[in-house]
Amino acid sequence: MKKICPNKINEIANSERLIVDVRENFEFQNYRIDVQNMINIPLSEIEQKINEFPNDREVILVCNNGLRSSMAVKFLEQRGFNNLRFIEGGIVKWIQNKLKIIGNAPDIVSHSLSLDKTCEK
Repeated sequence: MKKICPNKINEIANSERLIVDVRENFEFQNYRIDVQNMINIPLSEIEQKINEFPNDREVILVCNNGLRSSMAVKFLEQRGFNNLRFIEGGIVKWIQNKLKIIGNAPDIVSHSLSLDKTCEK
């Protein structure tokens, strides 16, 4: 399963990829990463909205800490999708890397799996 560090996202041409936030809609409305070409398809709705995922370009999935997005990647790969990645550490690591967000993220995310801004090698 491929992952990408948040600080590498801007190296990918914005028009060439789709970012899918798999958090619930209320989470997405409160705060989200500031990137182009992003949609919200909650993990709880992926099976019903599977036709909204393109298979002809890269799709990068994101959630709060990387757990739901990695589950979504696994689900989609099992159904024949490729060109999938997820943002390592999710929005928490995005914020730790001082990248822009839209909205008001909580000051402390106690359930985070990300302890610092670095990514695994």
